Amino acid sequence: MSAVALIRGDSREENISRALSLLGDEINLKDRSCVLVKPNIVSHLHPGASTSAMALKAVLEFLRGRYGGRIVVGEGTGFPAMEGYKKLGYIDIAKKYDAELKDLSAGPWIEIDVYDRYLNPLRLHYSSLVAESDYRISLCLPKTHDALRVSLAIKNLAMASLKAEIPGGRNSLSRSIQRCVYEKIPPWLKYARLVDSMKKFIVCRAGVNDRVRMHQSYPSHNFNI
Repeated sequence: MSAVALIRGDSREENISRALSLLGDEINLKDRSCVLVKPNIVSHLHPGASTSAMALKAVLEFLRGRYGGRIVVGEGTGFPAMEGYKKLGYIDIAKKYDAELKDLSAGPWIEIDVYDRYLNPLRLHYSSLVAESDYRISLCLPKTHDALRVSLAIKNLAMASLKAEIPGGRNSLSRSIQRCVYEKIPPWLKYARLVDSMKKFIVCRAGVNDRVRMHQSYPSHNFNI
């Protein structure tokens, strides 16, 4: 059985601090060597869609009150994670609590086995930093999602930890064009057999984007996560 703390108030930092204090006995950091805090930076241009710096501060302060080892704040996004860390105010907070800021999209990687929409084996690259950390905190925002209906704590860890090389570079005009075109495709067409086959063909030859490859059908995506 999992313990849950639900707090209501006007201060995000205070709410999280109070919730963590109620869960204190459930959080055992003894003999841990690497605690990973995974925020959810959907957009550094729209802060409301991303994990607040105050939320991160509350978690790091709680951790440092009972743990003196390595803490890593790691995120993998469609742009360099350091841009998000800088614009959202993470850098000074990480320094204050002696936490490392890492871009999960930079690797290194391990290989994991999942399933495609036809339940055939599908091998993907997954962040070894996430896989090898021995305590993980998913500091996410609950959101709706086009394929999973809702995006919560496990998806935050699972998807952003997959390898995503973008043809032409992650800051390039081609990336913007790809995203614009992809978002215009209706779901019934996006997951059609022919389109799915074309997507795999292009992605597998133009670069390595395992996040795209993970987006198969609704059932397989939920099953894999």
